[in-house]
This record gives sequence, C-alpha cells and structure tokens, in this order.
Amino acid sequence: MTVRRAAADDFEAIAELWRQFDHEVPPPTHEGPADVEQELSEVREIIESEIALVAEDDDGTPVGFALARRRAPGFGTLTDLYVSRDARRSGIGTE
Repeated sequence: MTVRRAAADDFEAIAELWRQFDHEVPPPTHEGPADVEQELSEVREIIESEIALVAEDDDGTPVGFALARRRAPGFGTLTDLYVSRDARRSGIGTE
C-alpha cells in the first residue's frame, strides 16, 4: 500500500471512488441526492489547489482518498475520507 499526494491526472480514479462513496452512503434525510457534477467539480478543485491524497494497493490500483482544505498556516479541515470496501480494515485510512 502507498499513500501519496494526488495529482491532476488522478482525478478520474478519485472521481470513481467518490461515486462508490456516493452510492454507499444514503443522503441526509433533509437533503436530496448529491449534485454529482458540483461535487466532482469541488473534488477537482481540491486536487488542483488544496490537499489531496490517494491510496494505492500494491498493484498501483487506487483504493482510497482523502481531501482537505487549508484553513490557516498549519491547519486544515478534512472534508472527505474514503476507502473502497475491499481495502477496508487494512490501515489505509490511518495511513
């Protein structure tokens, strides 16, 4: 397993993982389904200008991601953390 900084060319793999997340977790009862295009636009923006990490298995296949926004020097807010179902319980989220 490898966790590394995500680059712009990781967008499609992270977007696919985000779609898995979106299908796995039901929307809050006070909201409807997520606006996929808006959400993926935010994912792209975070990859390009904020903090984005991608986790890969030993074959180099992306199996998770973490996204965060900078808030102040040395501080940020984790906005998304997802590990694919098959890769869970392996320490990727902790890594």
